[in-house]
Amino acid sequence: MIGTLLRFELKDDAAVRGFDRLAATMIAAVKAGEPDTLIYVFHTVEGEPLSRVVYEVYTDQQAAERHGSTDYFRRVMVELEQYVASVRVEALGGLRGKVSEIG
Repeated sequence: MIGTLLRFELKDDAAVRGFDRLAATMIAAVKAGEPDTLIYVFHTVEGEPLSRVVYEVYTDQQAAERHGSTDYFRRVMVELEQYVASVRVEALGGLRGKVSEIG
């Protein structure tokens, strides 16, 4: 398994609304068509209303690459640019722990 942690800093309140709308679109698409995406969650950050954190876990590198090559991913990435002031990406390895179904 491999994972990615992304932290987005958004431009303003309008950007937050746009980002959150795109997040909902991505979550629905991943649920519907990516069985090898094991975890795909978006978080708000307490006390930082312009920040969002995304946590992704894939069965393997090929699953991550399939996710990144989907039409919906590419469309969202283009639109996302207008909302994001900065993004930090962390590639994660050595995954261990517990995950429960959250819906």
